[in-house]
Amino acid sequence: MNWAALFGVLAGVFSSVRFIPQVYRSYRTKHTKDLSLAFLCIVTAQSVFLILYGMARPDNYVLYMNVFPLICAAFLIVLKLKYR
Repeated sequence: MNWAALFGVLAGVFSSVRFIPQVYRSYRTKHTKDLSLAFLCIVTAQSVFLILYGMARPDNYVLYMNVFPLICAAFLIVLKLKYR
């Protein structure tokens, strides 16, 4: 694996796990007032388009590294709407 691929994989991993602390905290406290619904919708759209790009290209790294952020962002949207 070359350096560029390694950096891409690391970026994908960090992109995938960046929502875990927020999902955990929001689920545990049932408090989502400070979360921006617009931000969550933008992240969801970004993940969807990157998944589509990964499928069209095909680029499995882009595809797989955006499934988990999509799930997390969608879950946070559900929590945001539920705990208004």
